[in-house]
Amino acid sequence: MSVLNKIFFGLALTSMSIVSANAYSAKAYQIDGQEYKIVTVFEDSTGDGRSTVWESIFNEVISYNKKTKRPEIVDISVQTHGLDDRWNYAVRINCANPTQSYVYPYGDFKNKISFKRAMALDYGHLLHIERKAVKGIFSTYC
Repeated sequence: MSVLNKIFFGLALTSMSIVSANAYSAKAYQIDGQEYKIVTVFEDSTGDGRSTVWESIFNEVISYNKKTKRPEIVDISVQTHGLDDRWNYAVRINCANPTQSYVYPYGDFKNKISFKRAMALDYGHLLHIERKAVKGIFSTYC
């Protein structure tokens, strides 16, 4: 009987670790009814009670990694709220090759701009994105 208990316990631990490994960004892909969950990827606080919140919502998985079954290329929408609420763009992230990730106005792939370039823009530019927001996006969806 103790051998069976050990086997059962071992199987339970294995299944828990598999579930934990696949929970990397499950919060970003949860569906409440028919709507996808809005996820806060970064909050920039000024220290005086005002802040800018960067939020994202999942749109579509373009491709999966065949080996790990994790999303590889994902389309999301990112917007800001609060103190600075000018940012509302579509984003395509490439988890396998982050340098191929970019921001684009909805439906306008011709005017896409890489994350690297968008982070380098002056703060006042409409397409400027905070580095910590990019980090939050990748840690949530990849």
